[in-house]
Amino acid sequence: MVQRLGIIGAGDIARKTFLPILADREDCKLVGIYSRTKLAASEVAKQYGIEHVYDGLDELLGRNDIDTVFVCTPTESHLTIVQAALKQSKNVLVEKPLTGKIEDDVSLLKLARLQSKTFYVAFNNYFREENQWLSRQVLAGTFGGVQMINLEWYRAQPFPTDGVLMHLGAKLFHFALSLLPERRSFTAICQNLNRFDEAAADEDTSIASVVIDGNVSLNMRLAWNIALPAGSLTNLDIFGEKGVVSNRDFKGTQSDGYESMIDEFLGRSGSGEPMDLNLVEDTLNLVNALYQSHRARSTVSGNFA
Repeated sequence: MVQRLGIIGAGDIARKTFLPILADREDCKLVGIYSRTKLAASEVAKQYGIEHVYDGLDELLGRNDIDTVFVCTPTESHLTIVQAALKQSKNVLVEKPLTGKIEDDVSLLKLARLQSKTFYVAFNNYFREENQWLSRQVLAGTFGGVQMINLEWYRAQPFPTDGVLMHLGAKLFHFALSLLPERRSFTAICQNLNRFDEAAADEDTSIASVVIDGNVSLNMRLAWNIALPAGSLTNLDIFGEKGVVSNRDFKGTQSDGYESMIDEFLGRSGSGEPMDLNLVEDTLNLVNALYQSHRARSTVSGNFA
């Protein structure tokens, strides 16, 4: 079955990440592309053989021959675009962060469930080979019940918008929570810092401690604008009742996870299966709670979906 796709956005994430993968798939047809700047969309369309170019979102979403859309636009546009796409009964994969506001995040997840369409936020790190290997080891019980997870991610370069907790922390917590499928509640405390520029609106360093169900500890350290020998350093250490396993123990080929994520999403879209939206919602709720903890300078508690 060939899935007919629409691309929303013509910036770097579309051109450098999504389109090279999608254009190589024999089970996909790139039908149309939308951008507020039609010239940019036209250039991308020419490069990837996309026939229809739009600078009006409703025109692209109104096409009955588009089943699935990939939203590759800035975060502040996601709410309006994703709402419109879901209301047109499209399957949707949207680049992260979802909206940056927990109320809007939850409303979109609720709409996706009501529409019964395949919807996902692009948590590509979950699909990295070393993380999938870790997941198989832990969920198979090889190291016994999980007792503690240490999460560290350091980058030389920052992302242009939003803070390190929203960008890096959400990805790490999404993976960590996937290792705890029976999770019910959390207690958390967080402190965010601006080491590099005290006047900056968004944090460049984040330190957090989260306790899941009163007995599993998640310890997180994040920072960017860090002097590193390589562009990025990630450490994931899982302590179980029978031993310890780390992402550094994986010896196979590694990628950024996008190709595997897209393959999973399209497979589920084609069969009408949902992605794990509870995991997405729990991740976003936890990150929001950590920001609340930082602002209040106190511990916060909450429940998972």
